[in-house]
Amino acid sequence: GGTLSVGGIGGMSHRHGLQIDNVVELQVVTGEGKLETCSRERNRALFEAVLGGLGQCGIITRATVKLIPATTHARVFLLFYDDLATFTADQRRVIADERFSYVEGQAVSTDSGGWRYMLEAASFFTPPAAPNDAALLADLRYDRATAEISDQSYFDFINRLEPVVHFLKTIGVWNFPHPWFDVFVPGSRVNEYVGEIMASLTLDDTGSGPVLLYPVKTSRFTLPLFATPNEPVVWLFDILRTAPPIPEVVAAMVADNRRLFERLRDLGGKRYAIGAIPFSQADWKEHFRPGWGRLVSAKRRYDPDNVLTPGQGIF
Repeated sequence: GGTLSVGGIGGMSHRHGLQIDNVVELQVVTGEGKLETCSRERNRALFEAVLGGLGQCGIITRATVKLIPATTHARVFLLFYDDLATFTADQRRVIADERFSYVEGQAVSTDSGGWRYMLEAASFFTPPAAPNDAALLADLRYDRATAEISDQSYFDFINRLEPVVHFLKTIGVWNFPHPWFDVFVPGSRVNEYVGEIMASLTLDDTGSGPVLLYPVKTSRFTLPLFATPNEPVVWLFDILRTAPPIPEVVAAMVADNRRLFERLRDLGGKRYAIGAIPFSQADWKEHFRPGWGRLVSAKRRYDPDNVLTPGQGIF
């Protein structure tokens, strides 16, 4: 219900869309306490208000979601770049022809205190079939001396963050504040905007949290309340900050998030609403435009007393 309320994005979204684009049917409790079933064919207005609606019109209690067959293996490619423009150009190329099953990317810190970029891609397969590495890597301009290619079980690849989560829980960091910065950058401005930020960003600014950067095709997004820049390709840019439980440090990170967002807003970017960016009602109106009127109507119809998720300050 949480990811379906915000959208749900990942390394297969360039092929299959968001999680919300793959929902067949929902069971929802509205703000009036009514249990409703909805889909594209039945009670569509509620269906479209709940998926990507940030919990404003209903609580999802059951979801029927499309599936695809799972393979047994994943060939994983970690390809490194020293130049942002080369990195994003290759990312754009591989999502255009959909040569990989999965595409994400990160900015990775270097020993000298700077950043390089890692294209993380995977091709799913079941032996005796196997990926054609030459075809998958054709025309890509990564640093061949540092590339890492490995085969894993499909489950181990999908579940690869579990050991990280376990480690963070073991050392007591998992429950620290996480004032994340999560946005969509227009493809036409990604090198300019991200390059400007990465030039001054330090590991201290992120609390050693990861920095994600990868493209998706907006043609795959089909739900009206999910907001992205009005371009065919946009980049998800996440600074997944971890802060010590010190109020002043957390406040400084949140303030920096707002500063970074305002710069992006002026370039036509949008937030991905899982992060910690202070927003006014005016900000929310602009965020949902041109769907603001649709959300207002749905709110009046399904949650007239504003009992659902008031803390966001949308209404």
